[in-house]
Amino acid sequence: MGIIVNADFNPYYIFMIKNSDFEVEPMVASEIPFIVNYWASRSDDQLLAMGADPSKMPSSTQFSEMLHRQLETHVTQAKGFVLIWKYKSSPIGHNNVNELVYGESGLMHLHIWSSDFRQRGFGEILLKKAIPLFFNILDLKYLRCTPFAENPAPNKLLTRIGFKYLSTYETTPGPINLKQKVNEYRFDKTQLGFI
Repeated sequence: MGIIVNADFNPYYIFMIKNSDFEVEPMVASEIPFIVNYWASRSDDQLLAMGADPSKMPSSTQFSEMLHRQLETHVTQAKGFVLIWKYKSSPIGHNNVNELVYGESGLMHLHIWSSDFRQRGFGEILLKKAIPLFFNILDLKYLRCTPFAENPAPNKLLTRIGFKYLSTYETTPGPINLKQKVNEYRFDKTQLGFI
């Protein structure tokens, strides 16, 4: 694939970006501020659109301390794990699992930090690179993902990648979330050869 000079006017941009411009790597301590800033800079409306409750958000300090503790915990004992998404060597998002049971499963989340990089096909390219890393580093049998049912972007992306839709139900999916309707998807290790 080649790269074009001005993608803003080309509807085929996604087909012309270089896959080599994208990297996915485990988070390092110097990247924690990017994630903290992403959450701290979300407006209440943006948080609500993702199914997050603004009143439940931890402070930036609490968020940073939690991510540092996660890095200090050996992967076989960790309850979470973060991958950083990069475009042309610059961090643009993150993909993480929580509810992690090493050697078994994890609950996946995905976030592109700036709207400049959304709806351009970047998420699909990066997620296709991230999924094998999660399976290999965490020795997983399967990944689950439960996006807010009313947030169309992750729901469309997951089905395109090959996640299998399981069900829709109402729950409070995590400590920062509102009670909401979620769609549950699953990706099994046996599907790795198909992404």
